[in-house]
Amino acid sequence: PEVTGMAAEQLKTGYPVIYKHCLECGVDLTKEAIPVVPAAHYTCGGIPVDLNGCTQVERLYAVGECSYTGLHGANRLASNSLSEAALYGVQAAEHAISKMNGSDRFWEGVPEWQVGLAKQSRDAIQVAFHWDEGVKAE
Repeated sequence: PEVTGMAAEQLKTGYPVIYKHCLECGVDLTKEAIPVVPAAHYTCGGIPVDLNGCTQVERLYAVGECSYTGLHGANRLASNSLSEAALYGVQAAEHAISKMNGSDRFWEGVPEWQVGLAKQSRDAIQVAFHWDEGVKAE
């Protein structure tokens, strides 16, 4: 939330954990803004896809902000255009439908999930936040 101009006491009581953590890092929220650098938005990457949104995993598609299409140069994450997402969404859907051969068992041939280096979050607040956001989106 936007806290610019919020009273010092309101900041301290409304966001006690953030306030304390910032103080430990040398930033007093009552006197200065948190120095934020949007570094993650300039990270090159994404899941490489072809013109149909196909990934290297058989029958797995990636479109939108998670995909690396090459259409926008360095393809910074979170900067794909709406038209690109719409185009690749349609392409991927049409390609997937064409591969189904009339079967409704679209999951056949998709390999089992491999966890790799992923770890389950132990941060209850983060899990609760993402859970609540997911519920709102449905």
